[in-house]
Amino acid sequence: MSIPGADTAKPADPAGRSRPFFAADVLVPRGGFDVELSLTADRGEIIALLGPNGCGKSTTLRAISGLIAPQRAEVELAGRQLAGRQLTGTVTVPPHRRRIGLMGQDPLLFPHLSAIQNIEFGPRSQGVHRETARRTARDWLARLDLAGLADRLPAQLSGGQRQRVALARALAAEPDLLLLDEPLAAADVRTAGEIRQLLREHLRAAEQTTVVVTHEVLDAAVLADRVLVMNAGRIVDAGSTERMLTEPGTEFGAALAGLNLVLGAPSGTSTLRTQDGIELAGIAEQPLTGSAAAGVFPPSAVAVFPADPLHRAGAGSPRNVWAGRVLQAEQGPSAVRLRVSVNDSPIVLAADVTPAAVAALPIEPGADVRVEVKATQVRMFPR
Repeated sequence: MSIPGADTAKPADPAGRSRPFFAADVLVPRGGFDVELSLTADRGEIIALLGPNGCGKSTTLRAISGLIAPQRAEVELAGRQLAGRQLTGTVTVPPHRRRIGLMGQDPLLFPHLSAIQNIEFGPRSQGVHRETARRTARDWLARLDLAGLADRLPAQLSGGQRQRVALARALAAEPDLLLLDEPLAAADVRTAGEIRQLLREHLRAAEQTTVVVTHEVLDAAVLADRVLVMNAGRIVDAGSTERMLTEPGTEFGAALAGLNLVLGAPSGTSTLRTQDGIELAGIAEQPLTGSAAAGVFPPSAVAVFPADPLHRAGAGSPRNVWAGRVLQAEQGPSAVRLRVSVNDSPIVLAADVTPAAVAALPIEPGADVRVEVKATQVRMFPR
């Protein structure tokens, strides 16, 4: 069977260098900022693309898939050039010939087709025989707990069921590149966990190259080999999933990982000083060098006490001690989450305190407190 878009194949790199399985360089003008970034992935690699709402994540996926026309685009996949320039002119392979599967936040199911017919559409669009496509669709319906809903139209399905049908349609097509935009957004907690595990097993077994946009740190932890953090149309941090969840380099990444992040310049082998002059001491696996360093610690490591202007950390104290001001207090599942500014600076820390501790604290916004963090609970690393 011929591969759609094969006529756009590029010759091997004349320098003999190994090309990545997938590479994209796109520029998409948007109001307020441009989305401009480069992505690469090896065959079978799963990349999580994280970032705040409106930073351009979905725009990136739509540009890669060909659903929008970027100002600039160079896209290569499995040895084929899908967008860019060649000696013969500009190459723009239409979306349906790119062998890219895109599942967006809106399932976009065909309203006149049943669940099984929607799933069949993926493999059928790749030239698979009808009977084979039907068997594949039935298999995915069973795997996603939809077997009893095969003949229902999208209007007869719940939002979560429609999302699972859309996911099955994308996976059944066996694309060279799978783009998932918040794939579990409409699923309840139990269903999301089941689908997340199924995705992990399938993507690994099929060596499916995937880019997944998500706001859930659990999606990145369970699925991804590598995490990219995006803000205002740019990649601002990138690394292995383990590194990004333990040593995040951005406030957004730290918030996803459930950590406090303090950035500054090294002022010792295991201390840093922020631009506002705040000192943070911690434990560094290697001496801090260079011009930038970071310290991370969980909200549970932050102790909050009533303000005591006479309290001072003694010489050689293993604690970081600062004056603080309560900005916000929220009840969590097992603790009260405080947001506290430090030394009248822009640094705001999250602190989890027990209800008993709250009884002894002034927690109304604007209340002055004392904040302490043991140095042994702060992980320091160079940036």
